[in-house]
Amino acid sequence: MNGSVTSSNRLPILQTQIVEMHKAVGRFEREAASAAIGAGKMLIDAKGLCGHGEWLPWLKALGIHERTARRYMTLAASNLKSDTVSDLGGITPALRFLRLRTMAERQMKEAGDAAVQDRLEDADVALEVAIMLMGEMIALFRAAKA
Repeated sequence: MNGSVTSSNRLPILQTQIVEMHKAVGRFEREAASAAIGAGKMLIDAKGLCGHGEWLPWLKALGIHERTARRYMTLAASNLKSDTVSDLGGITPALRFLRLRTMAERQMKEAGDAAVQDRLEDADVALEVAIMLMGEMIALFRAAKA
């Protein structure tokens, strides 16, 4: 009986700690997204200031891998807000969302160009691909919300 009293007293303490940790995760996700976007903006500026052939050595001296820099710069250039990045599930899913968005936009342009040139079959195919890509974008949001 004494063990169950201790367990029942511990449950409210765990509940409070879990809620605090859960809130911290959300806060840290938004902070990480905000930091990545901020770093990306500064990296875009820095790349413009680096002379030809200086960019990669400069990044290496900072200890930042080129791929990481590109990811941060892509986020910064996308104009996504840190809350949106967080809502998508973080930096990696947000970058996937941006790739899908770019591909869908390209397909929509191809569909429009084909329609103008009266190539309706090509337009239909491009439109179907665009719709499929948009479905994947929606699925990313749904997965992040689950």
